Amino acid sequence: MSEEFDLRINPKKCSIFAVRGHNKIVDEADLRGIPVATEYCYLGVMINHNGSIEPQLDKIQRRSKYLRANLGYYTQHLSFENQSLLW
Repeated sequence: MSEEFDLRINPKKCSIFAVRGHNKIVDEADLRGIPVATEYCYLGVMINHNGSIEPQLDKIQRRSKYLRANLGYYTQHLSFENQSLLW
């Protein structure tokens, strides 16, 4: 059907995301220039090749540490109500 409508996969915008533990092994001869991704962003959540959201949790933890370190000075001079509005 895709050939009927002259639809093709754009290798610059696509990648193959294989999750470990899946029975079918990706045959690199069939990839036709499409890169294999080790991480994939689905609905804003990063998933790694193990099917884990560990990369997303690491990113959230780094961001949280950054905000606590940089906003800590300013929040100590705010009321509790205003501090809660920041978070």
